[in-house]
Amino acid sequence: MMEFFNSDSVKARIGDYLIRLRSHNSLGEPINQKATLLEPIIGSFYNSPELWDLTTQFNIGSISEHFFNELASKPSIEDEIDLVISSVFRFCIERQLKSANDLPSDMRKFKEFCIDKKDEFSDLCQEQINYALHDMPIAIISSVLNGDEMQHFKKIPGLIADAEKITKEWSEELAAKTKKVEELQEKLEKQKNAFNFVGLYEGFNNLSSIKHKELSWAKFILFTLGIAIIAPIIYEIYSLAKTLNDTNLNTNQLFKLIPVASLTLILIYYFRVSLTNFQSIRSQIVQIELRKTLCAFIQSYAEYAKEIKSGDADILKKFEDIVFTNIMTSEEKVPSTFDGLEQIAGMISAFKSGK
Repeated sequence: MMEFFNSDSVKARIGDYLIRLRSHNSLGEPINQKATLLEPIIGSFYNSPELWDLTTQFNIGSISEHFFNELASKPSIEDEIDLVISSVFRFCIERQLKSANDLPSDMRKFKEFCIDKKDEFSDLCQEQINYALHDMPIAIISSVLNGDEMQHFKKIPGLIADAEKITKEWSEELAAKTKKVEELQEKLEKQKNAFNFVGLYEGFNNLSSIKHKELSWAKFILFTLGIAIIAPIIYEIYSLAKTLNDTNLNTNQLFKLIPVASLTLILIYYFRVSLTNFQSIRSQIVQIELRKTLCAFIQSYAEYAKEIKSGDADILKKFEDIVFTNIMTSEEKVPSTFDGLEQIAGMISAFKSGK
């Protein structure tokens, strides 16, 4: 912003002219009337230079030098005061155009006087008044539109286009990244499910190892009991055969078969218990292996079942019955050890009664 009214040299020149103007009582008519209306405007130049610098940049750039020289003239000469009035009129019109509020009353009176009494001024003053009223507003608007400050506004359409382009690029990039994140989320969900079923499979696998060890021990006990059942019988048959070769068979020798028969019956019962336990453990292993197999496809099956059951709720019922039915044997059919002891005790009591 150009500084004119607030400069020391201009303020000094305005002050000197204001002193000369205040002696207008001795200037005579019609100069006296012109000086009366001009004096408060010149006083405003002196008292409020910042405001005039802010609101009259166009005329400061156009006529500031001429106005500075005009302030050195004598107000007593009508042509010279008319030149000052024409320049002051231009400053007042520009301030009115750039101010949100109307001019002060003394400036309005000055403006109305210049317009109403235009014919009483010099030709040059009339030309400046006409210019200020008709052409100067257009020139001021043109200077504002083509000024440096408006260059920023002229860039606004380009900036908006660039912003829209950047926004579009960001939106496309955001959509691509969102899609990638969703794909990664889906993969992570699958990995999570896979990890969960891996842990479930590991648990079944550990249980399967334990059951296989139990099966090995059950098999060992089963074979041991089988051998224990046969061994006394073979021994007694061998003893009887040897006795028959030496002497005749008598009743005392037959009584010796009772303990062997009792032991054989006990061993047979426990062999049966061991066999049932062996079969139960093997059934449990089969079920565990089935659960391990199910862990490989249970997630896909769950999703497929959810989709297909929406059309027909019973379409997979038979399949589920086959796959998920419990295949373990009932524990109620496994005889207990104490039940076996009771049966053996009853058998011994019956034998003693018969004896």
